[in-house]
Amino acid sequence: MAYSGSASAGAITDPAMGMDAGSFSTALSLFTGFTPSQTTGGGFLDLFNDTGEVITSITFQVTVKPGLVDLIDREFICNGAGDSLPNPFFLTCALAYDNSTGQLDFVFSGVSPAGPDQGIPPLAPGCTSANADTDPCAGQGHFALIFNNGFSLTGDTGGWIASEDSPFNAPPVITLADLTTVPEPGTLPMAFTALLSLSVIAARRRRRNRPMPLT
Repeated sequence: MAYSGSASAGAITDPAMGMDAGSFSTALSLFTGFTPSQTTGGGFLDLFNDTGEVITSITFQVTVKPGLVDLIDREFICNGAGDSLPNPFFLTCALAYDNSTGQLDFVFSGVSPAGPDQGIPPLAPGCTSANADTDPCAGQGHFALIFNNGFSLTGDTGGWIASEDSPFNAPPVITLADLTTVPEPGTLPMAFTALLSLSVIAARRRRRNRPMPLT
């Protein structure tokens, strides 16, 4: 698909951002920004979750031309659980656009208690940033962002080229804007046990340090 409008003189290929499972990648904590190919307009970005917790929502941000409010919802796309490329981590992807500044957010969110859409897990136990890209660690905790037309997993053709007739005044830089994390479900009982143990120890200390009544 393509569009044209008051802010653009010609047709524009729809910019798309999809999320899929990944493998060999870069730590999310080291991610500073990504610009799709300015020759073909697409590309891939592979990352892994080194937060130590499950990511239950994550927002990526890019600056586009202001004044495109009538076109953003119709032409920019990202993938949720029911799209042509099902999102393996989140149920929905929504766009948030500031018409005056051109700030555009891609918000991946929505998790289910069962099934595949439970957020982005951390690296598997025993895996760290040092060995995240070696087997068997190049699996759990890895995810990929796709900027190709139709969420294609091959090639690097997309709608992310900056030009006079595109939504971008300059080569777009996709950055991390926000994320929400929670402990892995399996770690919650351990955390509760640890807190309970600390509570018992504190109570014993209070009893031990309590002044003796005067007789």
